[in-house]
Amino acid sequence: MAIALALVVALFAGISDFLGGLSSRSAPAMAVSAAAHGCGFVLTVALAFAIGGSPTSADLWWGAAAGVGSAVGLSAIYTGYAKSTTAIVAPVAGVGSVSVPVLWAAIDGDSLSSRAWIGVVLGVVAILLVSLSRGATRGSALTALGYGSIGATGLGILLLAFSKSTDDSGIWIVAPSRLSGLVVLLLVLRLTRTSWAIPRAMFPTIVLVAALSSSANAAYAVATRQGSLATVAVVASMFPAITVLMAWLVLKERIRPVQLTGIVVAMLAVGLIVAS
Repeated sequence: MAIALALVVALFAGISDFLGGLSSRSAPAMAVSAAAHGCGFVLTVALAFAIGGSPTSADLWWGAAAGVGSAVGLSAIYTGYAKSTTAIVAPVAGVGSVSVPVLWAAIDGDSLSSRAWIGVVLGVVAILLVSLSRGATRGSALTALGYGSIGATGLGILLLAFSKSTDDSGIWIVAPSRLSGLVVLLLVLRLTRTSWAIPRAMFPTIVLVAALSSSANAAYAVATRQGSLATVAVVASMFPAITVLMAWLVLKERIRPVQLTGIVVAMLAVGLIVAS
């Protein structure tokens, strides 16, 4: 059940990432992300009340930490894309972020079979391969590495924090993450004097992005209660493969051989994890 939920996370997050990137062609990426966080907060609170649950104060604090990590991580990644080399920022952020919960799980004594650990390692390799992209080179490689590392740390905190929800908390941990992320993004928009303008026609897409990303976060939190953090985090973090496939299906973008290899490795990794 945990791996099935993790695959749902990858699917929803991948489609959300694709739609968010598509929307960012017509409006500032930070503004799109902030609007999605705001909508996500409203949707998550409504769904959390419907599902029920009794969150502890720790659940809410972990949720707030997840939101800050997400906002800081995404801000660093977007800035890195704009000011440095995408081909360095993306894979560093992708592999680095999933390494945080994997290392935590290993230190915490996560009892996995050797086959499952091989699947985890292959999953990390798949994330690296799928994330590799061509990118206009701006600034130094060291600058790109810095932005990617900050992005990895922020998103790694998100993945780790969501795994800390208690069994009876429902999906309440997601609500404060949407709110704290929104606050951070609004501060970034203010400090960078970025335009907040979003075309009205884009709002249905933004609501869909919010629904998908919030649902992905909720499914991830539930999945980590039912299975190994290392396997769930790796499978869920394979969402770039879905984003690449969406770009191929909708925009007719060519899938690079290295990305296709990553998709194949991802399927092999999932197979090993499921069979373990």
